[in-house]
Amino acid sequence: MSRASWGTRPGRLSAAINLNPLLDILFILIFFFILSTTFRDENVQIEVRLPGSVSAADRLRSRDPPVIVVSGENAVFIFARQLDDEQLRKELRTLVALGHQAVVLRGDARASYGRIYHVFDLCKQMGFREVLLDGKRALASEPG
Repeated sequence: MSRASWGTRPGRLSAAINLNPLLDILFILIFFFILSTTFRDENVQIEVRLPGSVSAADRLRSRDPPVIVVSGENAVFIFARQLDDEQLRKELRTLVALGHQAVVLRGDARASYGRIYHVFDLCKQMGFREVLLDGKRALASEPG
């Protein structure tokens, strides 16, 4: 013979809703949304209009390489700080000493080819194995 829970008449069982499955689903949804949230990229603080490339590929490693930005006014930024050539050399030496082997070079479409090439060459001189050029994906018929 079963006992009735408190607050009910003798001989009748109470109709209670078990909240455990509801809480389980709630915590699973919270966990899912926390893990699927995209986080803000700290390196992308300078607005750059990227040139198009049909062969643009994602070759970035799991350990994100530092990003060097050449703006439309030919100013060079790394970690959202504007640097002259000497400061850039010093920063690149530090990054190589910290074990970085690749760097991403993101040049504005309005930046001069000579300036972007100069920064590319500095990266190679300072010891980076890979200098990855970043660009947006363009259609084959679209001009760069």
